Amino acid sequence: ETATDTHDEAALGVDDVDVAYALDMIDIDFGCKLPTVPLGTVVQLQFVNTGQIEHEAVIGDQAAQDAAEQAMRAAGPATEHGHDHATPSISLGPGESGQLIVHFDEPGDLIMGCHVAGHYEAGMHLPFSVST
Repeated sequence: ETATDTHDEAALGVDDVDVAYALDMIDIDFGCKLPTVPLGTVVQLQFVNTGQIEHEAVIGDQAAQDAAEQAMRAAGPATEHGHDHATPSISLGPGESGQLIVHFDEPGDLIMGCHVAGHYEAGMHLPFSVST
């Protein structure tokens, strides 16, 4: 099964992509590092969950990660998505693949984090930067 989420689906598509990165969702890791993303770049993040359990990727600063973590805790373990969909995110079960297409239009330090119960605390987060 595949899934696609674009931060602004009406405005972004595969034709807008400047660069693509492949990421494995491994128990408990994203399987790679992300380079510094140039400001203004449209990035396609292609995910494959090669792990044995569900994983998600939430893109945002530390405040967005904290909010996603709190929302997942409040939603409970039976809920797949407890986070704000204004933040680019995707959730995939074992064996699923999907993509996020994100326009990085503001500089700063960001994190890709998984907020399935216990994953973020166990180290499933990947810092990266957007710079001019």
